[in-house]
Amino acid sequence: MALRFRKTRLMVLKLKKPLLLPIPLFSEGAGAPVTKWTSRKLRKEMRGKKGDVTDAFLDLLLMGMDLAFSLMKDYRKNIENFEGCYEFETRGGLVKSGVIFKDGNMKVQPEGIQFPDAKVTFEDFESLSKYIFSKDQEILDLMLENKIELEGNMNLLFKFCFMVKDLKQRFGLET
Repeated sequence: MALRFRKTRLMVLKLKKPLLLPIPLFSEGAGAPVTKWTSRKLRKEMRGKKGDVTDAFLDLLLMGMDLAFSLMKDYRKNIENFEGCYEFETRGGLVKSGVIFKDGNMKVQPEGIQFPDAKVTFEDFESLSKYIFSKDQEILDLMLENKIELEGNMNLLFKFCFMVKDLKQRFGLET
């Protein structure tokens, strides 16, 4: 299932730029509902409890963010004049993905990145969701419990959490 999902995701990401970006129809008003509609699975996982995250969550999240950056002008402001390379993986290597933000674009690297600016290694999917949806000092607690390992630029790691929280608010899932 996960491999088929990754192949589908890669095909969608390759078609994104030629199909979506040249269409002037997608203003902020039209882009938000289209993003919400196409990200139904992601919204379902975001709405669930922190421990209910599946192995496809990271792929869904990155695909949803990429689509939101393409269709929502206000959300795209988060990556204007921003550069950073992230790598996310589980300790067992079951899930591994990389993301590059450069020149106002987001590019997903399904096999990871060789030299990321920031890297997060998760013990399990519950730790992944707790990190992604962290509040207050939860990231510090996860580090102290050895549930996650953070390497690289900490500011980039917090920036990513902010972008996820912003997307969650745009989906109407968080106030």
